[in-house]
Amino acid sequence: MKPIDPPSDFTHPSSWLLYRFEQSIGQKAIEALPCLGESHLCEHVEDIRKTWYQNKLKAIILVVEKHDTLLEDWVCRLVMALPEAPLVLLSIEPLILDEIKLLELGVQDVWPISELTEALLPRILQHAIIRKQVEYQTRHLAHYDALTGVANRTLFQDRLDHSLLHARREGHVVGLLTIDLDRFSVINEHYGHDVGDQLLKLFARRLSDIVRRSDTVARLSGNNFAVLLEQMANEHVITGVAEKLCSAFNEPYFIRDHEIFCSISIGIELASR
Repeated sequence: MKPIDPPSDFTHPSSWLLYRFEQSIGQKAIEALPCLGESHLCEHVEDIRKTWYQNKLKAIILVVEKHDTLLEDWVCRLVMALPEAPLVLLSIEPLILDEIKLLELGVQDVWPISELTEALLPRILQHAIIRKQVEYQTRHLAHYDALTGVANRTLFQDRLDHSLLHARREGHVVGLLTIDLDRFSVINEHYGHDVGDQLLKLFARRLSDIVRRSDTVARLSGNNFAVLLEQMANEHVITGVAEKLCSAFNEPYFIRDHEIFCSISIGIELASR
């Protein structure tokens, strides 16, 4: 994966996303660092992904007052939802934060606002962006399937564990779809392994295009895939997703002048509070 140079406009606050748990916390941060007032302020956590992609932002700044399990859970959810986003935590007071724990969870840097200036903050964000790019590239090699580009078994298990923990806390329904390509071994033997590999790539791409961006598509082995559906309303919605997938994969694949039909078999598992 080719390294990417830090963007030239990362120093301007309009390329940052600012989030705080309470309005008063955000106001204190802006009073201390007025440049934060020019960044994209998210009022609700569910708006972060939309704001990030719509405005092509470069870094996320989270203003906090204390380090607790809520903060750790929030960081885990954000890293899962936006694995490419650099995250810097700013504390209103020089609190005792477990920086090692936060860095292990995916935060790039932690700073008390009292030690920052408007000249220093862009440099901190630049370093966070570079660290995130290196981390993301290294992590991609370790956690994504080399052939299809979707998550591998290791990353899938990690996301499943976090999703089940969050579901127990919030009462959400989590769906797990296990998917096999029917007759894949026959197709592999008849057309050759190159065509079989191309079929797996096209299958993974079609699968990823159908589910939500927040869902996790993984290749567990050979022709065995899985989809993790998070924060679903009920089991009927999950069943609807499975039916939609079955219909979509009735369409053929066109590989090297071959029209190949390959149906799928789906297993469904549910977990809730």
